[in-house]
Amino acid sequence: MRDAQPPFSHTFTLDAAGSFFEVPLLSDSYSPTHHWIDMTYLAEFHNAIAFSSELGVQSHIEFTGERYLTPEKMGAIPYAIRDALGELTEEEVVAQCVSINLRLIRPLANVLGIEPLFTIGYVQHDGSPRFKQPETYFRELAAHGLGNHSFDAHAWLTLPSMEILDFSFPTSMAVLNGWREGRGMVIGGHADELKHDLSFHPQVVGEASVVKLGLAKIVM
Repeated sequence: MRDAQPPFSHTFTLDAAGSFFEVPLLSDSYSPTHHWIDMTYLAEFHNAIAFSSELGVQSHIEFTGERYLTPEKMGAIPYAIRDALGELTEEEVVAQCVSINLRLIRPLANVLGIEPLFTIGYVQHDGSPRFKQPETYFRELAAHGLGNHSFDAHAWLTLPSMEILDFSFPTSMAVLNGWREGRGMVIGGHADELKHDLSFHPQVVGEASVVKLGLAKIVM
């Protein structure tokens, strides 16, 4: 069933010399002061690190209260995307969460001054989970790989501040539901401050999970 309207707003558009992406800042405002991390996403992230370790994926992250997604750096992101991936069409974005987010780790590290952590999990909107999979799903992938099946979870990037960046979810949802708004957008902000009843829930973390779960073949 299609959703009635997209959970995206508060966007600003940057002329990135034809870059496909527009960047929404989903929190109401930005404060340059440091904020210590809300425990909700952080607690889930700790659980995801522990579960990933059980699967054989080790991750190291030094958590911080510093905010990295300042207006200046958000403004530089479309240019980093264009330089790293070229001009993308909607077809190249839809259902490409693993590939796109994975390939943007290094370019974003250059912009933000910190390396994002590849994150797998699910998204919840209006109380409805999307792409949610049980732990047994990931254990099965770790044991046998993806094979000929599709990847049924979601992927995005997490910063040590628990700010997140997602370069595929808005466009995928917009195309799936026939929305005009949302196409070409990027979700960026602190995971505990996203609006419109939108929340992200990490389950597996670490770039090494791509190989461990047999996802390398779906990375363009």
